[in-house]
Amino acid sequence: MTIPMGALWLRLRQWWGLHAGARFFVTLAAISLVPVVALGTVMATQYRTELRDRGVAQGRLQAALISRLITDTQLESVTLKDGVTVRERSRLDRLADTQVDSGVISRFRLRGPDLRIVYSSDGSGLRYGPAVGDSTDLDGQSAADVLTALKGEPTASIVKTGSGDQNTEVIEAFAPLYNVLTHDLMGVLQVELPYAPIAAQMNAGLHQLYLALGTGLLMLYLVLAALVWWFTRELARTAARFEHQALHDALTDLPNKALFADRISQTATLVERGGGIHLGPGRRGGGAAVVLFNLDGFRDTNEAIGPLNGDAVLTTVAERLRDTVRAVDTVAGLGGDLYGLILAGVEKPDQIEAAAARINRAVEEDIVLDDVDVPIRVTGSMGVVFMPRNGTNAEVLLDRADVALHVAKTSHSKLVCYDDEQNNYDPDRLAMIGQLRAGIDNDELRLHYQPKIDQPGGRVTCVEALVRWQHPDRGLLSPDQFVPLAEQTGLIDDLTRWVLTTALRQLTVWRRVRDDLTVAVNISERSLNHLDLPQMVFDALNETGAAASSLVLEITEGALTSDPDRAGLVMQHLSGAGVQLSLDDFGEGFTSLSTLAELPLNELKVDRIFVQDMLNGPNDAAIVRSVVELGHNLNMTVVAEGVESAEILAALNELGVNAAQGYFFTPPLPSTEIMDWISANTPATMNGDEPPPQ
Repeated sequence: MTIPMGALWLRLRQWWGLHAGARFFVTLAAISLVPVVALGTVMATQYRTELRDRGVAQGRLQAALISRLITDTQLESVTLKDGVTVRERSRLDRLADTQVDSGVISRFRLRGPDLRIVYSSDGSGLRYGPAVGDSTDLDGQSAADVLTALKGEPTASIVKTGSGDQNTEVIEAFAPLYNVLTHDLMGVLQVELPYAPIAAQMNAGLHQLYLALGTGLLMLYLVLAALVWWFTRELARTAARFEHQALHDALTDLPNKALFADRISQTATLVERGGGIHLGPGRRGGGAAVVLFNLDGFRDTNEAIGPLNGDAVLTTVAERLRDTVRAVDTVAGLGGDLYGLILAGVEKPDQIEAAAARINRAVEEDIVLDDVDVPIRVTGSMGVVFMPRNGTNAEVLLDRADVALHVAKTSHSKLVCYDDEQNNYDPDRLAMIGQLRAGIDNDELRLHYQPKIDQPGGRVTCVEALVRWQHPDRGLLSPDQFVPLAEQTGLIDDLTRWVLTTALRQLTVWRRVRDDLTVAVNISERSLNHLDLPQMVFDALNETGAAASSLVLEITEGALTSDPDRAGLVMQHLSGAGVQLSLDDFGEGFTSLSTLAELPLNELKVDRIFVQDMLNGPNDAAIVRSVVELGHNLNMTVVAEGVESAEILAALNELGVNAAQGYFFTPPLPSTEIMDWISANTPATMNGDEPPPQ
């Protein structure tokens, strides 16, 4: 409950006027505070002085260690009188990078016997200056310290650097540099260490000191404050109880519709500001999904088991939803059997698929009630909207989520996403679900193939199978027009099975002439997270007689993040049987390097977004270079997709990609044309290849 500042000030004045004991206590505490603060000031000053002395001693030790490290491993000269060699400078630069980047030191310099600066880690001050007595780059204290160092004793002091707002304190230390063989004095090492960490330690100690002093003051007024504290606490508890009741569902104790709408508005504000939503240490998400989850047929269940048991079911579902989502997410009870969820960082349909699968698994577990003889099992439907894609207004988002939920109910789908671009909520689009099922049965699907061109030789050893739908009324449809519908309704398994079998059957014909040819098939996130996917693949291999090593399964990076344990288990099973695995669209997801190293991957495909812009964007070029190096270090073949020009191909060859793919070579072609293209574009050194039969 938020209290306006004016009302808060009024309450404080009323409290002050009614409590004379409180006024006496505050006066006594103020008088007692004077000697305590004086004592604390003396102690704090002594503590600060001790820490500064400790910092100076640490600087002397650090300078001595670095000087020994430099003379033992970095320098070859007998003296620094004539400066350092190129080789010595390179070594010193590497040492500087290590020391400065670690934050141990700010910079260091080497001075010759006459105090001229012959090396500086930041490149500053390099000049042939005057002798020690006339040196202008050293103040009085520094000059005294460097003279002490010339006598063989490391020394240090705290000095200020910079000017104005940039003025900072550092520990400046000097140490002699001795030749390791002759033990003659070569010069002087000047090191600057940041004083801020020591100051922070000092401040922490002061905070502890102030805490101890504050504890003493607390003991003075503890008795007098006890009654006021009890009364204030009771008022706060009563206000919090009323506020909680006003904003939470009475049955499930979840946030109610009013609080849910407020949470949506708060999330939308974070999204609109562009800073993203905090998802955990070092992780932020740009958007969120708003989900309406409604139990299927709960009215009949409630009538069968009675209202009290029905309430127990609703409470159990609420607990399961709360346990399934993350701490950054929100679960709300919107009345009856309707629940609301805000899933932070979930911005795309493929991401909500994974979250919905986890929610459904949790909710659909049997519920055992004492008063009911048989376990109760409930299912639910979901309507989803994404912010900011579908809006940022709470009322609009809830209305659109309700539309998506209605479509899910009427189409008997577990999940429907409200998508303005794809109109997945449109009944006409949903009518395509039944048409797609018939299309699979009526052989309306087609496969086009796009080659992967080995680099730099130019030989084709793999073709990627891409599905098309020859719709009887709409013509040839691309995958993005029907594959998302298949993923939402469970038809994706039938579609994947058809693509696998058709592609492998065609491959067995082609391999009569090109026995090194392989075929790649894309696997959706939903299919990858099914434990029966390996058996589906093995059945297709057995049916067509194709070898497991001739099949490459391309998996998107996003499919690995939804359920990495399940996906890893499926991939291990497939790889163990000899199937090759490729990570597609790498670079646009958030796969960790540790996860990538543990997966049985054979191929890494650089996402087309970075490839197409690598000549114009230095960041994209750097990403492509890093992915190529990463893939090679992990013993993977690296394929660049989306190649659209000879200039891009030349740049990719310089980076060392193993293969390339894109419209620069050819768009996807039907099976009747792809092998003719391969034969016509075979390198001259391989003209003995004949086109395989179609």
